Amino acid sequence: MAEVLSNGETIARIDETSLAAVLDFYAGLVDRAIIKPLPPPPTHRRNPSSMSTKSTPSSLSLPTTKHPADIAITLYLDHLSSQLKVLSPDYLPVVLPLLFRALAFASTPLPRLSVHPHPSHKQSSEDKITDTINALFSGPHATQCMLILKTHLFPSPQLPTSTAVGALRTFRIYVRRALRTRLARAYISRESSIGYSSSGAPSHINIERDLMERAWPAEEYTASALGLGRN
Repeated sequence: MAEVLSNGETIARIDETSLAAVLDFYAGLVDRAIIKPLPPPPTHRRNPSSMSTKSTPSSLSLPTTKHPADIAITLYLDHLSSQLKVLSPDYLPVVLPLLFRALAFASTPLPRLSVHPHPSHKQSSEDKITDTINALFSGPHATQCMLILKTHLFPSPQLPTSTAVGALRTFRIYVRRALRTRLARAYISRESSIGYSSSGAPSHINIERDLMERAWPAEEYTASALGLGRN
């Protein structure tokens, strides 16, 4: 279904109400999946005498159990990403709270704040959700997204508590992005004072490309400068 609905010609033949109904269907899958507890990993007991002395930790590792919510979140995000350009802003008050709840479910401990590149890893559900939220906040309806975020920073009796938890997590991530951008500017300034390479660019700079691009523009007191959207 996701492949069919990602086709531009197909979307043009489907009315907005039907597209929203498909999005609501995937949203229902996410809401039902994130409340399910993660099943315990399988355990296998071995007789110590049967274990080879040459066995390594990697050879004894057990397969990880994938939560149904990870599948539901992927389906929802794939469909939402294909609809971002045609999605009416009227649906943002429904889309963003769901993304907040999904983010609250998928959240992991945040890494130490640093300007240096983080070790590469497979994109997780949290990464996918964060990328989608960032795309919405950097789009044409960024102001409305910001207002929705502020509205959900505190628990509401009409919504699950996880909505506020995810909204706070979103705000925290973007504050960290803003701080990281400021650290990058200070780092680039310091390295620039040390010396330049033969090409004229500052040398000895070990920094991510997207962080470098965010650090170069002049600072402005906008939503982007506060860590929302592209910053």
